[in-house]
Amino acid sequence: MILRLKDLSYLGNQVYGLIEIENKSKIDFEVDYIKLFKVNGNNRRKASYQKLELIPFLTQGLPKKVKTGKLNKFLFVFPKFTLGDSEKLVVETIEKNGSRELKLLWK
Repeated sequence: MILRLKDLSYLGNQVYGLIEIENKSKIDFEVDYIKLFKVNGNNRRKASYQKLELIPFLTQGLPKKVKTGKLNKFLFVFPKFTLGDSEKLVVETIEKNGSRELKLLWK
């Protein structure tokens, strides 16, 4: 399984995120959810760690299942946000009725 953030573009007061999931495994991946978070701080030092979910107001092409050997692209549209020097963007997806979890850290 490969999770990629292909592009993050700003247009007016909106941020467009193009994401890909590629299934190179021999088992279909049923998507439970895909979420984006703005993360600040270090997870090891809980006192300085903050993880805020970014809520999209539009998604397009979000897959329910990524079949084996296939690549799915989809789009998220968010209200405008910026990342500070110590902030990162995290994309997470979890398999429905399974144990696979994918996380992508983007800075």
